[in-house]
Amino acid sequence: MRRRTAMERMTGSRLSIYEMSHGDFEMWDRNRRNMLGTVDDMPQYRKYMTQALELAHKGAGWVNPNPLVGTVVVRDGEILAAGYHDRYRGPHAERMAFDYADEHGVDMHGATVIDTLEPCCHVGS
Repeated sequence: MRRRTAMERMTGSRLSIYEMSHGDFEMWDRNRRNMLGTVDDMPQYRKYMTQALELAHKGAGWVNPNPLVGTVVVRDGEILAAGYHDRYRGPHAERMAFDYADEHGVDMHGATVIDTLEPCCHVGS
C-alpha cells in the first residue's frame, strides 16, 4: 500500500498545490498556517519540543523495545499538561498527558500537542 504524501493528508486528495485553483491554494495555505503556526512561533515550539524530549528521556531503560516519547500540551503560551511513556506496556505519553488534564479538570479545547513521535492511539500489543 502506497503511503500518502503530506499534501494528500492535508487535502484528502492527490491534488498537488500546482494543480489547485488560486482560491483552493489560499484555503490550503491558511489551514497549513493554522496547523503549523508562523515562523515567529518556531522558537516557542522549539522550547516545547525540548521539554518533550526531556520528558521522553525519563523513560530510558524502562520502555524497551518501545521508543522514548514525551508530550507537552500547550495553549496560548501555557503548558496545560505533559506526559511521557514511562514503562514497557504502560500508557503512551499522550494518554498520560490527557489523563492528567482529565484528573485536574484542564480544558484542552484549542490546545496544541507537541509530541516527540507521531501521536498514537493504539491499544494493546
